[in-house]
Amino acid sequence: MGIYVSEKLKAAVGLILRPLSKLLIQGEISCAHATEMLKTSLVQVASEKLIELNEPITDTRIHLMTGVHRKDVKRIKGAQGSDQTKQSNMPLTSQALSKWIGDPQFLNADGSPRPLEKKSNGSQDSFDDLIYSLSKDVRSKAVLDEMISRKMVAIDRSGLIALNLENIIANQPTDEVAHFLGMNIHDHLEVAVGNLTNPHALQLERSAHYFGLSESAAKELEEFSKKEGMRILMAINEKAQALIKDPSNHGAWSTNFGVYAYKKEKVMKKDSK
Repeated sequence: MGIYVSEKLKAAVGLILRPLSKLLIQGEISCAHATEMLKTSLVQVASEKLIELNEPITDTRIHLMTGVHRKDVKRIKGAQGSDQTKQSNMPLTSQALSKWIGDPQFLNADGSPRPLEKKSNGSQDSFDDLIYSLSKDVRSKAVLDEMISRKMVAIDRSGLIALNLENIIANQPTDEVAHFLGMNIHDHLEVAVGNLTNPHALQLERSAHYFGLSESAAKELEEFSKKEGMRILMAINEKAQALIKDPSNHGAWSTNFGVYAYKKEKVMKKDSK
């Protein structure tokens, strides 16, 4: 049984590495650089595990847990001690987008994001009010200029500022896409690995997968998945915006819910003769 599970696990890891390898090749990240990143991650995780176990964090123990050479363990631990970088906060444009599409204060009666006046006219909240509710340190004009340059919004003839959701999805900056790629895949894998290694504390991680479909059926399911996925994401964002209005809901916790739709053609093996 142990050998069977081990082989299944290695096959699963190999499958995970395929799209990661595509990303490494596309980003021109060499095998040597990727190996160094893997060594660093192994040392970090092993150190965290020893802390959880309240055991000494020695180079030898980490070497035995990971297979990383002791001299590399020592070098990586030394580099970690001098690394004080912190994960950046969500860009203000992304914060504005989340609030605009999720806070009833900025929505139409049908739940769609309301086109906003640049400045408050006394009857409805404006774009200035939206940005001021998120940050008092950045001028709303600077945020508006950035959102216009990225085609996130458009200004009509009457001066109303309207969101362009299709452009937002299609024209995300590469650095932002990379940031969310790392966060989302990390969070998904944390849940999946946690459910495998600690079945007593299961978290939500489910999928609906079907085989033997025609191309048209696969495309129809994909379009349906996109529509329903966006609907639930919008609903969660609206719920989150309502919760964070209450200061008693502020704290150190984070949560992430994601959806994806993937289709491919399976290569059929020819019968051997």
